[in-house]
Amino acid sequence: MKIHQTVTGLFLTSLLGACGGGGGGGDSSPPVAVGPVISTLSFPFKSAYVAMVQNGYTKNYSMSRDCTGTAVDSYAPAVAATGASASVSFPSASFAVRQTLGFTGTNCPAPGTATGYYDSNYTPFGSETSVTYRAYATTTTPTSVAFSIPSTVVVGATGTVGTASDFNKTPFGQFGTTVVSYVVVPETDSTAVVNLTYKSYDNANTLYKAQQDRYRISMTGALVPLSIDFVQYTGTSTAQLLFR
Repeated sequence: MKIHQTVTGLFLTSLLGACGGGGGGGDSSPPVAVGPVISTLSFPFKSAYVAMVQNGYTKNYSMSRDCTGTAVDSYAPAVAATGASASVSFPSASFAVRQTLGFTGTNCPAPGTATGYYDSNYTPFGSETSVTYRAYATTTTPTSVAFSIPSTVVVGATGTVGTASDFNKTPFGQFGTTVVSYVVVPETDSTAVVNLTYKSYDNANTLYKAQQDRYRISMTGALVPLSIDFVQYTGTSTAQLLFR
């Protein structure tokens, strides 16, 4: 979910299911590892997220693990969710965003497309593919959302932003839930990295899929995608993708 990647996680699941030394003198102690600089700034998480939804982006990734090759993640700018573009699953949505994910390489899934739906404040209702959808509310036709993005964050901040219900469309039925959380980790004195984690559980509360999306955030109000780390568990086997 990326926050918006609630979309990516939905169709990745169905797609994958278908397919030393030196010299002299003195001090011989080992070098001290230098970690990232810990910024003391407060970063505008909510406004950076809204700007990303409004403006969209295209990100080219290099993939590794089970699928080796390249991927293009295209996240179109938000448009009004009216008329034919409005989903029957999210009739109260004000905005819609279309996302496509394409692959070129070995052992890679087929391309996929999904749509995310948002209220007038760009808070997500949920997202859908042609066969599944995810709702951040307690009903299948929500009029309000249960998703909270903090206005500002600092390095070390953690929290849960939402819990979604995941449904198959045909035959209709809930097959699990997804919990979305975040942690902010250090990078430089003027930036930080927001790790968004999506953990999906089946109806027996067994974890079957996990995804971590990493974004650089700055005081300019920008979220820049860095990587996607995806793992899906199927019985005793595991499918893994790393986008970087």
